[in-house]
Amino acid sequence: MRIVIDCNVFVHGFTNPDCVSAEILKMLLNSDFLLLYDSKILDEYKSLLKQNRFNFSKDLISSFIEFIENMGECISTKPVSAEFKDEENKKFYEVSICGKADYLLTMNKKHFPDEKFIVTPSEFIKYYIRSNI
Repeated sequence: MRIVIDCNVFVHGFTNPDCVSAEILKMLLNSDFLLLYDSKILDEYKSLLKQNRFNFSKDLISSFIEFIENMGECISTKPVSAEFKDEENKKFYEVSICGKADYLLTMNKKHFPDEKFIVTPSEFIKYYIRSNI
């Protein structure tokens, strides 16, 4: 299964160890699916996780980014014509389309086009469990 994960899912998972987003982090670390990214997404992951308000250790951040680079798939993207209220979210959508992602996970579906493959972490877990029964 090929997925793209918005930064807000990672932050939520790292800061709330008992939430669905944390379960998705565990699944990622267990290689239950393939994470798709590009350089813009990787830069946003780094930038967001380094913010002082989260107080994540440098070791955690560098290990996590190294894991993504080694275990994920870097996608070459092309611009897509979809409309976005916040253009910063477009990179996740472009990687999803160009990388033929099964799902794009986000905590803020309203920031993306209304597409079936764009789901919340809770929706993803439901789909994932159903597909593995």
